[in-house]
Amino acid sequence: MSQPIAAALEALALAKECGGELDLDYYAKAHQELANVVEAAQNYDRSLLHAEASPTGVDYEHVMQLLGLRTEPATTAPTVAKKEDA
Repeated sequence: MSQPIAAALEALALAKECGGELDLDYYAKAHQELANVVEAAQNYDRSLLHAEASPTGVDYEHVMQLLGLRTEPATTAPTVAKKEDA
């Protein structure tokens, strides 16, 4: 895991434990959502490795969407989905 993401998860976990009561739910939700994004990206990476597929531009778009950095859906299916459908 990259250092910035690991640091963000660690900071949110600490805030969840030590933050004020008014913000506790906010920190817990943010921590869980970031952990879910990290898990989804790691699972997608593992599925590409398992399928022995080279990532394409569509895969890049899919990962950007998983990270919440792309709001429009990809115009074509990711590589792993194509291999599974075949």
